[in-house]
Amino acid sequence: MSTFKGIVKEFPSIRIDQFRTSLDRASTPPLAFFLSHVHSDHLAGLESCKSPFIYCSPATKEILLRLEKYPHRMNFAKGILETRKQTYKHLRKLLKAIPLDTPTQIDLTPDHSLRVTLLDANHCVGAVMFLVEGDGKAILYTGDIRSEIWWVNALTRHPMLLPYVRHNDKKPIKRLDCVYLDTTFASKGDRYKHFQPKQEGLTEL
Repeated sequence: MSTFKGIVKEFPSIRIDQFRTSLDRASTPPLAFFLSHVHSDHLAGLESCKSPFIYCSPATKEILLRLEKYPHRMNFAKGILETRKQTYKHLRKLLKAIPLDTPTQIDLTPDHSLRVTLLDANHCVGAVMFLVEGDGKAILYTGDIRSEIWWVNALTRHPMLLPYVRHNDKKPIKRLDCVYLDTTFASKGDRYKHFQPKQEGLTEL
């Protein structure tokens, strides 16, 4: 369950995975929203969102526009069919897809822009991390990730992250001001000691 409030202190004019602007009335109204993936705990307030643009991956946009919700789960479980509702169809004009691994300039105002790169999060279809750069600052927002060893190693070789990675004794060329990290299962307890590799799960399916 995501507990992130959506506010990025380095870039106060954007919100990530939180669309209830009433939570931060004392803050500056957001000029852009970003959505990492379509799991429900990252969609808070999205149904009533009317502005500004919402940036996400192409797959997330397609899934979101097709997403249907039944009003009553108990009726659905009993086989009682109800009218299907495409919950986010009204956001078609607000959703802006950004291609993965492609630095993209987002113009917040005529004289203020950020560079955003979407990186695969190894979570669900369309799930991404956001590398946000601008105003001499940079942050990485992971959203939900599945940090398998092969994936972490691949990140250290990603062209957009290479400047931020320390190699041998060489210091990084650039520095991340903050990493907003998914710590849902960051526990040493027995319950989370072992996770089935994704490939094993796919094989079973």
